[in-house]
Amino acid sequence: MTYETAPRPFDDPATAALAVLALKKLQKTGSPALREMAAELLAGRAQLRDVARSSELVGPFRTAAAGFQRFRDECPPDMYQRMTDYAARYKEQLRLASDKEDPQ
Repeated sequence: MTYETAPRPFDDPATAALAVLALKKLQKTGSPALREMAAELLAGRAQLRDVARSSELVGPFRTAAAGFQRFRDECPPDMYQRMTDYAARYKEQLRLASDKEDPQ
């Protein structure tokens, strides 16, 4: 999956770009099942709808979500706020960059 071929939930170019970046990171750092899923999505051999229906990925997703929830629960509020502010600024930069590439 590339920005250009991102599915409908990613109509916003910045969100699509973030999804592609997240999948590329997951392809390198996730569990074997999640790495394979990321590779399939990035290569266009699978769609998000397929992934959502996969019973094989329930466990790995649950484990990953639990890890994030632990991080979130243990993260000091000011640090979490700085991270969310940074993410919002980064997404806006991606949106502005995509607007320059594809003026409408």
